[in-house]
Amino acid sequence: MGSLEKEITRGFQLLSAYYTGKVGKSGYQEIHTSISEKEWKSDSFAEKAEDMKALLFETDYFSVLKSWLLRADAQGVEKYRESIQTMLSEFSAIAFYVGLIKHYEALQEPPNSTSTNGQYFAKNAYLLFDELLYQVLDGTWGGAGDSKAERLIEKLEKTGINNYKGVVSREDWEKIWLGMLGGEIVEQRDSNGNIIPLYDSKGDETGKYQMTGDITDEKSELREGIHPNTERKVAEWKLKDGSVTNQTFSKTTRIMMLHYYATTMCQAPREDNKIYKNYQWDHIIPQADFKKGDSEYHKFCNNIANCQALPSHANQKKSDEKMENALLLSNSKIDKATQKWINKYSGINSSDYPKYSAPGNAEQLVRDRGNRMMHEFLDARDEILGK
Repeated sequence: MGSLEKEITRGFQLLSAYYTGKVGKSGYQEIHTSISEKEWKSDSFAEKAEDMKALLFETDYFSVLKSWLLRADAQGVEKYRESIQTMLSEFSAIAFYVGLIKHYEALQEPPNSTSTNGQYFAKNAYLLFDELLYQVLDGTWGGAGDSKAERLIEKLEKTGINNYKGVVSREDWEKIWLGMLGGEIVEQRDSNGNIIPLYDSKGDETGKYQMTGDITDEKSELREGIHPNTERKVAEWKLKDGSVTNQTFSKTTRIMMLHYYATTMCQAPREDNKIYKNYQWDHIIPQADFKKGDSEYHKFCNNIANCQALPSHANQKKSDEKMENALLLSNSKIDKATQKWINKYSGINSSDYPKYSAPGNAEQLVRDRGNRMMHEFLDARDEILGK
């Protein structure tokens, strides 16, 4: 199916979902019998969609998220680098948009996000998006996504002036973070309940044991980041034809970083200065050093704790230079302005650069920054939810 055909099909899916509550093929193929002539001629759906979208991006979380989604091309034209649709799956995105339009109508179309009903809308929109992101990452939107979308749209329409009843808990997200950081709870115990230590190839104890879920416990083994429920690798060391290739962060990591930044109200660089319209994903400890270093540290290179956003110009300055060079070399490219960006998007102060400048420091970076990121996200999420 070509891109134009896909867009037309999606348009009919949205119309069918809005007017009939059906998202699947039977719904949009029979839409001509389900929608009246008056509704066909009306711009009501498009107008409601635009009004809802305007309110959505006025809310705290989505206004911050939007700053991360936009980018400028070579001609300076603003486009979406990512979108809500690309962050979600096809059917979950339909459920999100149409469900929120229905909810917006049920709340009597709030004029702004500060009104009482506008605050309900803002909180419920976050709850819904947070839930869908979790479920998409969890792989639960595969298969019969159309029926799930239909049930969710109906649920939102009936929510009215109430809090949306989400199904994702703090503990659910904590498990995702632990898995991505490499500290999922998979400890093994003997018949007496004692944790079984890890052994090296010679049969000697390594001094560590299986992951306990406590990122800060240095005796707890960290492994390559995975999604704990699907076992899908999310921080894999990349090879091409058996040789080391360019290391990039997975889509799951990038989505989690966007959700983390927006949930903690961390704006994209463009909100600090309009000239910084684009950003890049940076390896805090440079990938070049991992390529030259011991292979035992490869599992940390693309870990979410080694990921930060930087304005494009700042990332190009930092490049493959070790952060500690900013303290050791008078001609370091990591100048004061770049250090400011590093602090903003990684939370690492310049005084701590020597602690996180080489692959041998990567495990500590995961334990320190990873643990901090996880709790910053979980606490900020609780605050949004009013817990």
